[in-house]
Amino acid sequence: MLTASVRLLRHYGNWWLVSEDAVEAEDESFALWPDGDDTSNVEDPQTSPALDAGVQGWPAKDEEVFKVLSRSLVFAIHMVGRYRAGFPLLREICLRVPRQSPDFIADDLWLQRLAARALYGLKETAGFRNCFAGCRATLLYDIDLATGLSEEDKETLLQMVQENPRQRDDGYINIPEWLAGTQG
Repeated sequence: MLTASVRLLRHYGNWWLVSEDAVEAEDESFALWPDGDDTSNVEDPQTSPALDAGVQGWPAKDEEVFKVLSRSLVFAIHMVGRYRAGFPLLREICLRVPRQSPDFIADDLWLQRLAARALYGLKETAGFRNCFAGCRATLLYDIDLATGLSEEDKETLLQMVQENPRQRDDGYINIPEWLAGTQG
């Protein structure tokens, strides 16, 4: 199950997400997973005949395929989030954005929030700064609403914003105002 989850998240990252700069169509960072994993017996979602148009009745449109895969992606995020080695995959999901504007329901942004919450659970291993440097402010706000950021994490976040003003405001949440309680 773990190997299949890793492969699915790699596929999701390379297929649906792009870096904010959108420089490369496919990012090798989704290849990160500890050496020695045996994935030879796991079907690759990218080459699976089930994703081809007309096979097993699956739709050819990417949006429809995403909707079908989203349930499996939720499971994969929860599965990978239980292991320290899941850190690189979860971090990449948090740093990257959907390749097209989300639809009204925005399941892809919901998956990103789930990945951020799982990553927050791993922060003891990697440290808050390593987990969330460069992430959208909205993700951090969601973590605070869902689980509550510690005071130490909030102080670290303010330091991160001072070092990287680009992370200060993502158009929805202004980190200094939010942490000061003045966000309207």
